[in-house]
Amino acid sequence: MRRSLFYLFFLTLLACTEAEQDENEVRLLSGQWQLSNISGGLTGSSTDFNPGELKWNINLFASVVSVSSNLDENDPKRGQFPLANGVYSFDLIQQEEELRYTYDFIVEGERLGTLSWRQNRLRLDAGTAADGLLYVFSR
Repeated sequence: MRRSLFYLFFLTLLACTEAEQDENEVRLLSGQWQLSNISGGLTGSSTDFNPGELKWNINLFASVVSVSSNLDENDPKRGQFPLANGVYSFDLIQQEEELRYTYDFIVEGERLGTLSWRQNRLRLDAGTAADGLLYVFSR
């Protein structure tokens, strides 16, 4: 009986820890992200961004992303990003169960790509397999 109770307690402890870990990982998405690189496309080009040039502020609880850019209107880097300055509503739709923290990123009803994150790195893959772009953000 004691052995059964011990196993039950241990399994409960494991389940709580995993749920807390999932919640913490999702919480990691909220907050400010700075675009650091865009790569891919037909030419396979790569463009680096300086800190503060383009920022996202993600609010998971309100399901909005605020986009702000310090780039000049005529800067060619500005045209590489699909969202202008503003506040946008978004949805995250988890892809496969095995691909934790990998979601379809849908902004204002339009799918922008696959969003994935780990700690201080956020990636938006807008179809690099089909000549799309990869946007890499950091904290």
